[in-house]
Amino acid sequence: MDRATLTTWGLSEIAFAELGKIESATWEVQTLTKQGTFALTDPAPTLTPVYAEEKDEPLVTKTVKSGARQIEIDAPDLSSELATFLGGTVTTVGIGADQKKRYSFPGGVLKKMVRLKPTEGAEYIYITNGTVTHNLNGSLTKTGEDTLDVHLTIAINAGLGGTSFESEGLIVQEAAPTE
Repeated sequence: MDRATLTTWGLSEIAFAELGKIESATWEVQTLTKQGTFALTDPAPTLTPVYAEEKDEPLVTKTVKSGARQIEIDAPDLSSELATFLGGTVTTVGIGADQKKRYSFPGGVLKKMVRLKPTEGAEYIYITNGTVTHNLNGSLTKTGEDTLDVHLTIAINAGLGGTSFESEGLIVQEAAPTE
């Protein structure tokens, strides 16, 4: 094989930005990803051949994309910063030394660009038009082996295009060659 390969693995960072162009975006890391919870789903299309009685091979094969492209992660982070990013509120209760912060994790939907930085291989994987939803997930057990997490689902939508947005919904960028 004479061609270069781009084997990509691991996740070293996930960052978010407002919808727009990749090059001009301000990327912010909002959370860490709980080990073993990152999953990218891109269902294979269903191929349906259409046959004629008189022929052995199909006249045409219909292709239907089944299911949504999405990423799922668990964030083991119940911080006020993540709650605020997700549209929650932060309030202070109590007086003096008894003051505490309370913050909410309301349901909701965010429209964001998402940048994934693999440990090795591709430099970045971009979702240029993501729909981000969240819910609390996990368990509180006697053994303490699990955590209460914020489960993020990021739907990968088609690119928005035009002069202000990327035209593709999912972009893989390789690193600059080293000399």
